[in-house]
Amino acid sequence: QGHRPGARLVGSLQSRPSFSPAMAEPDYYELIGVEKNATLHEIRSRFRAKVLAEHPDKGGDPKKFQLLNKAYNILTDQEKRRRYDSTGRAEKSAEEEFVEGFGGGRLHFEPRSKDQDDRAIVSLQDRIIAGPQTHEEGFAEWLRQRDQGSMVLTDKDFMKTHLFNAAELATKINHTGPVQHVLGAPKTDAYGQALGGAVQVQAKPKPLKKTIDHDEVLVRMLAVPVDDSMVFAELKRSGVCLGSMGVGRIEQVGTRVEDLKTEDAVLVLPKPAKFSSERPIGTARTLLTCNEEDVMRIPNEILEELTPE
Repeated sequence: QGHRPGARLVGSLQSRPSFSPAMAEPDYYELIGVEKNATLHEIRSRFRAKVLAEHPDKGGDPKKFQLLNKAYNILTDQEKRRRYDSTGRAEKSAEEEFVEGFGGGRLHFEPRSKDQDDRAIVSLQDRIIAGPQTHEEGFAEWLRQRDQGSMVLTDKDFMKTHLFNAAELATKINHTGPVQHVLGAPKTDAYGQALGGAVQVQAKPKPLKKTIDHDEVLVRMLAVPVDDSMVFAELKRSGVCLGSMGVGRIEQVGTRVEDLKTEDAVLVLPKPAKFSSERPIGTARTLLTCNEEDVMRIPNEILEELTPE
């Protein structure tokens, strides 16, 4: 019997174990303890309770604490949450990055589902049987397999990508005059090298910007905790407004802010990864401009308990 070229190669391929798909990401909703249709407010409230309980300083598991922060960052980011709900992945796949690199991202498409991913897998044996392809043929085949309807750019797509006139959506700030800030500076030696320890503090008036953006709010600060993150802030430069959280009332809201209104009591509590001790949000001022996602409305029933009779 004659020996067929390539028979040994195909046999060896068939005897090899198939590669298992990449490990799926954890259920971030279950981690925080909310339903998949939970509102942003519900996610923030549950995260706050969970992260305090799982903090390493209180005996919590550091890995679970880190995973909780990751879950919070994904579920409070509209784009990442939509991608995670659709595909089970929080980050863009290599395919999505590749397509969005063309034409400044005009070939944007919605994430592909898990079932479509499974159908798109082509084994090495199938490639050998089909024969080699040129780069042009391979790219043409890939385009044919794409959903053509998702590659059509419409006026609705433009609105989804926030193509609007920012100046028209900006809101003029009613407050006039300067705003008092508590500014910090690192303690340094004669050569300008940081010495560590408590920061140097000074109160100074600074001008307020004239408008707030469509997704911003203006908060009248009422109380700011003086804790270690403020006193021992790891500042790299001087003139940084201190304060990483605080309590206040809404003074004004942007044109697209729907869940907050004037005089709502709020807790300023930005995402853990958004600011740091080196670059705090700066709540130690009389008026604070921040994004809607940086604040949490305080329910009326809690206010009634805190308000003295």
